[in-house]
Amino acid sequence: MQMGWIKQSLATLLLLYGIGTAMAEPRTILTAQEAFDMAQAGEVLLVDVRSPQEWRRTGIPKGAVAETIHRAGGMRAFSMALFARIERDPNQPVALICATGGRSSYIQAALTKAGFTAIADVSEGMEGNGARPGWRKSGLPIDAWPQSE
Repeated sequence: MQMGWIKQSLATLLLLYGIGTAMAEPRTILTAQEAFDMAQAGEVLLVDVRSPQEWRRTGIPKGAVAETIHRAGGMRAFSMALFARIERDPNQPVALICATGGRSSYIQAALTKAGFTAIADVSEGMEGNGARPGWRKSGLPIDAWPQSE
């Protein structure tokens, strides 16, 4: 009788694991144009995660908020600041942009693991990568960053 219970428990765990894996959302990637259009329509909060030096050098995407990952407290402090910006709603759609997609991809994975449910990655970033030209080369609008560090 005990062996039957163990087999049934194991089968249940495998089934639940399979369902959870199948239901996991694939990574959401937006092009710069898609992110711009969605931000302008109010469908997503576009967040520039680069450093203040980068913002000053290139500006930030029009319609984006500047929330750097380069802060004291690292990812935890960034997550808390973002959570406050989205009014503590982990289901709020957010699109992350960095220079070339490396940081935004890492942050997307970390935020998803932390319970945020609608995080997208603008994987071409501001400067482009091997796959796409980026925000600047696409000619999308940019706001100057006049703030000092």
